[in-house]
Amino acid sequence: MNAIRERVEEDSRQYSGWEFYLQNQREKSPAARVVVAISDLDDNAAEEQEVSVLSQALGPRPVFSRANVVKPYSTVSAAHALAARLSKPKLCPPGSIFIVTVDPHVGKNASDGKNIADRRALVKYDDDTVIIGPNRPYLRTGEFHGRGNIVEAYEVDKQKLIDLGFTVDGEDDVFDGLSRFGPAAAAVCSDIPLQYLGDQFPVEEIPELSIPKGAITDIEEPYGNIRAEVPCEEFPLGSNVTVRNGNGELLCVAKRSTAFTGEKGTILATDGSKACIQGSGRALYLVAVQDSLVERLDGKLEVGDVLDFSPSQASDIIEWTGRQALSGLKDGVSEILEKNRRRLKGLLGRAIGRVLISCK
Repeated sequence: MNAIRERVEEDSRQYSGWEFYLQNQREKSPAARVVVAISDLDDNAAEEQEVSVLSQALGPRPVFSRANVVKPYSTVSAAHALAARLSKPKLCPPGSIFIVTVDPHVGKNASDGKNIADRRALVKYDDDTVIIGPNRPYLRTGEFHGRGNIVEAYEVDKQKLIDLGFTVDGEDDVFDGLSRFGPAAAAVCSDIPLQYLGDQFPVEEIPELSIPKGAITDIEEPYGNIRAEVPCEEFPLGSNVTVRNGNGELLCVAKRSTAFTGEKGTILATDGSKACIQGSGRALYLVAVQDSLVERLDGKLEVGDVLDFSPSQASDIIEWTGRQALSGLKDGVSEILEKNRRRLKGLLGRAIGRVLISCK
C-alpha cells in the first residue's frame, strides 16, 4: 500500500513538474500568431493572398489558415465563417488576425480605382483581435464572441503599405484582397503600429450587424445540410420542429435530436457544432439522414433566405406525414415504371434480334 502511495505521489510531482515546464516554455516562447483568411476566392487567388502575408511578415512566422469556404457574394456566409472561428479562442486566441475577402466588395469599381461603397477597414478589438476587410457589418462579429468591443478602426492606406515595403503599385492591380488586405495583415504580424497603416475613423461608422432570426447561414457541401440562425436550445429534444419558407409554405417537420439516427431521408434538427453569428448559442443544424436535405426540399434554398422555425402543431405533422406518404408512392411508381421500361427495352431488343436472324 505504501509503495502505491509513493508511486502516486511521485507521479503527481512529475506531473506538476511538467505543468511548470510547459507554463515556463509558453511564457518564454509565446504561441505563433494566427492569421485566418476568410473568402469566396478560388484556390489560386487564395494561395496568392496567403503568400502575400507569409512572404512579407517580419519576425516569427504566423500560423496561416485558409478558409475559402464563403458562398460567392454572400456577406451572411462570411459572417458565419467568422463566427465559427471567433467563437473558438483555443484555435484562434486573442490577437488573431482575420482577413475577409468577399466579392463584390473587394474590387475597384469606380473610375478613380476605388470602391465607391466600402472603405478598406482594419479594426482592433479589446483582446487585440484584428479583422481586415471592407467596411461591412461582419466586422462586428467579434462583439458577439467574447472579443470585447472594437476599440480602434483604420482605413487601410495602400500608399502607406507601399512606403513600408509591404506591397507595390501596379497598373493592373484591381483586387484589394491582394494589394491591401494581405499586406496589411503582414504589417500587423510585423508589429507595425496601426496608425502607420492608415487614417483612423470613428468606430460608429462601422455598420451594425443584424442577422434575421431563422436566416440560413450555411449550406454544407456536398451533403446539403443547413445551418440557421436559431439557437438549438430553443427546441426540446424529442420535439417536432416545423420549418416554413418566407411565404409561409411548409418545407418540413424535423425531429429534434442530438444524433443522426433514423431511416434514410429522415429529417432531423440536431445540435450544431457552430455558433450562431450573433452569439446566442449553437446554430440549429438541419440534416437528412444519408441524403441531401436541400435536394429533399426541391433545392430552392440559398444562404441568406429566412425561414420560420416553430414548435409543430398537429396539423403540421398531418400535412407533412401525408406529403411524405405521397412522395413515397410517387417514388414507388417511378421505380416500377423504370423497371418495366428496362424490361420492355430488353424484350424489344431480343425480338429485333430474332427478326434479323430469321431474315438472313
